[in-house]
Amino acid sequence: MEIENSKLKVAVLTGGIGEERDISIQSGNYVTQALKEAGLNVVAADIQPDNMDILEDNSIDVFFVALHGKFGEDGQLQQILEDKSLTYTGSGPMASKLAFDKLAGKQRFANAGVTTPKVIKFDTQTDTKELEKQLLQLSERYVVKPVKQGSTIGVTIVDDPESALAAARQCLSNFGGCMIEEFIRGREITVGILEKQALPIIEIKTKTGFYDYQAKYIDEQTEYLFDTIENPAVTAKIKA
Repeated sequence: MEIENSKLKVAVLTGGIGEERDISIQSGNYVTQALKEAGLNVVAADIQPDNMDILEDNSIDVFFVALHGKFGEDGQLQQILEDKSLTYTGSGPMASKLAFDKLAGKQRFANAGVTTPKVIKFDTQTDTKELEKQLLQLSERYVVKPVKQGSTIGVTIVDDPESALAAARQCLSNFGGCMIEEFIRGREITVGILEKQALPIIEIKTKTGFYDYQAKYIDEQTEYLFDTIENPAVTAKIKA
């Protein structure tokens, strides 16, 4: 049964825990403002594992998940919402869990025939001497990143195997899971998907060439450009 916008009550879930809490609050504020401007009845709630009272509010029609990172994007919150039979936005628990785990996500992409950068998993059992040999075969530059983290937090780009190993050790110490990918030189392209339809292609350009946390959320010089790809065949392949 459809509900008129003016009667629909939406709870924007924001805040959360972890390194991305601040940006979650920022996202929640923007979403709350936009939904109010659209005429909806909106409340914002800073939700955490030990404070989920908003989920007991029976007057809420739908929960808009605006959290980033752990608890909000990794399937935990989605599973709680599912268990309570609540209506919410975004992907379900399993899809969220897979997407947040970069290694699991890469395996799904590979199974579907989607090419991703070559990768080496790094953990406490990794033979560092063997790793150095693998790195020489992998690439000339490397991207070291946490397996489960968002917003480019903990991601470093390095130019040699020694630096990759040092960065991987630090990453493992900080985040408990690490991976090393080959560096792929190219343009930064993103395409949103809405109801199985590809949205317009956006090219992202930063002043440093690295779309990191600073470029995403702080640097006002980051550019988001439309219609920069002139070759129709390339456009079709990107959106396929």
